[in-house]
Amino acid sequence: MIDLINPFLLTMLFAMIVLSAWFIRLWNDPLMREFHDVYNDAVQKIHDGFTPRLGGSIFFLFFAIIIFIFDYEGFSFLRVSVFALLPTFLITLIEDVFNNIKPKVRLAAIIISSILLLALIEVPLPIINIPYIREFFLSNPVVLGILLIISLSALANGFNLIDGANGILYFSFMSILSSMLILAQALNSIPFINIYALLLILTIISLIFNYPAGKIFAGDLGAYCLGLLVGFVTILFFSEHASLITWYVLLILFYPLFELIFSMMRRFKNNKPLMQADSYHMHQLIFSLLKKNYSTYLSNNLVVLILSPIWLFPLVWIFLFGPFMNFLMTWLGIILECLIYITMYRFVRKLSHD
Repeated sequence: MIDLINPFLLTMLFAMIVLSAWFIRLWNDPLMREFHDVYNDAVQKIHDGFTPRLGGSIFFLFFAIIIFIFDYEGFSFLRVSVFALLPTFLITLIEDVFNNIKPKVRLAAIIISSILLLALIEVPLPIINIPYIREFFLSNPVVLGILLIISLSALANGFNLIDGANGILYFSFMSILSSMLILAQALNSIPFINIYALLLILTIISLIFNYPAGKIFAGDLGAYCLGLLVGFVTILFFSEHASLITWYVLLILFYPLFELIFSMMRRFKNNKPLMQADSYHMHQLIFSLLKKNYSTYLSNNLVVLILSPIWLFPLVWIFLFGPFMNFLMTWLGIILECLIYITMYRFVRKLSHD
């Protein structure tokens, strides 16, 4: 099991903190000024000033260093994922620095990485345990593969959509990773305990600089790559533990997936392109309401607290009812998540129109 008091590992984690702090200071150097305003006209921007978007790059730099240096059980899965993520890593790194990559190019890179990730899985893919549907996927593995590629790509895009206010992305990841860690510990699955523990530690370090100060953002690279990585590890986890109800995935990953589906439905209803950015996401509406009475800084940081019933729900539900819920309790949780989201959204929209 991963040794959290290993001096070398602690040195790596401390180095991540130092590099993040150094880069934040470097950002104010005159040499970096030309990159400051590349996102100034972004429709989804809800913060003042010019904040670097390379938090995700720092995350994956140390993620790669640690998994290749240390030989903890489970890290072999992660090593191959690094190479599969390269297309998305390179495209989103350019986007975070120059803001000049078209959405279709980013989507293509995400799909390529999703295909590569699934190609690297050497265990049977997880299948929804529903009569007839299960048999259909067993008889048509290509269809199952296409469905999982779409799911991975959708998950990555969903994480990018919720990434808008300080802390939302990282707190959501912490809730998801903590939920999966509870499942891994309940099953005494050492490889996945190591994987989720490492990802959780790196997320917490990234959060230190993101909330509440907002000194550095995860960027598209952080949202897309970490989203793909979490999806990849989740597929591996449920492949290795077929006894678990696969609907757990929807319960735990609800927020980014539902945000994507809800956003597409909203744009379709308003006759807008499905991939066109807008300012009607829940976190943006909440921010706009708060901004009427509070500063930009305070409003930005209050958003994640107001949204806590949504991003924290999976962790609370699993904590209350245990890691081995039946089908009924799992779906009850999913339905409650939907009701909470829709109720909050309608309430916020009503206040916005008043």
